[in-house]
Amino acid sequence: RYPFRLEVIDESPKPVIDKTHPDCANNQSGFEGGYVVKQNGTYYMFVGEMSGTPHRARMQIALWTSPDALNWKRQKTIIE
Repeated sequence: RYPFRLEVIDESPKPVIDKTHPDCANNQSGFEGGYVVKQNGTYYMFVGEMSGTPHRARMQIALWTSPDALNWKRQKTIIE
């Protein structure tokens, strides 16, 4: 038996970030993987983005932040 358990207390009925997000102008081929951490009340998401066209896509790792895990702002590209 594990000393803790994960419990979902709420979920968004739609993606919190998709191709219609204003910060996704260069992300034409979607997201891949990633993780989210919360520190001092701010959520930080590190996620792989596929920029460019599907046949010439480039992978980049981006940093997004959010105060509530629903409204996200892309901060910068970490590495391309």
